[in-house]
Amino acid sequence: MNLVIRRLEKADLAAAAGLQRACFPPPFPEDHLWQADHLASHLDVFPEGQFVAVLEGRVVGSATSMQISTEVWQARPTFDDLIGDFHLAGHDPAGRMLFAVDISVHPEARNRGVARGLYEARKTLIHDLGLDGLTAYCRLPGCQASGLPPQDYAEEVVAGRLTDATLTPVLRLGMDFVGVRELAWPDPESRDAAGVVQWKP
Repeated sequence: MNLVIRRLEKADLAAAAGLQRACFPPPFPEDHLWQADHLASHLDVFPEGQFVAVLEGRVVGSATSMQISTEVWQARPTFDDLIGDFHLAGHDPAGRMLFAVDISVHPEARNRGVARGLYEARKTLIHDLGLDGLTAYCRLPGCQASGLPPQDYAEEVVAGRLTDATLTPVLRLGMDFVGVRELAWPDPESRDAAGVVQWKP
């Protein structure tokens, strides 16, 4: 296996945008998926924070990141208010926290170290920029089907009594669960909630 993690380049934009459709099929809202012009803007705003995973010459993963202030992170705004818009208008070059806006791994490339490689690239960037930590809102795609409220569902996943397709792998990558943000985004499978996770070096 020849897996390469590197920064996003303009030549990758179409492939990275295409990953969104494979990774987030309906009922995930189509209007919340990256388009190529969004990703191009990310390169203009914060090129250091955008990564792709290339496996055997094919883009199979991508990760979007931005800097935010500690104060913004502690306030727990909605996802849209946090990022500003799909062009990352909320990026704060003086922010002390790296926010993991998005990670996409093609279904055919999962369980091959792609997500771990992308997260390690983010952690390396935190070290290189001297930032205080990595933060994220995590989907809870099994929540609606479980019948549990988001907080109860997330706690069951953290305790290992339930397995979630997104939160469980994120925890295995070393992120710490710190709570749930209700009404974080329009995501029916997650009951519109997000697991709040972070990592500090």
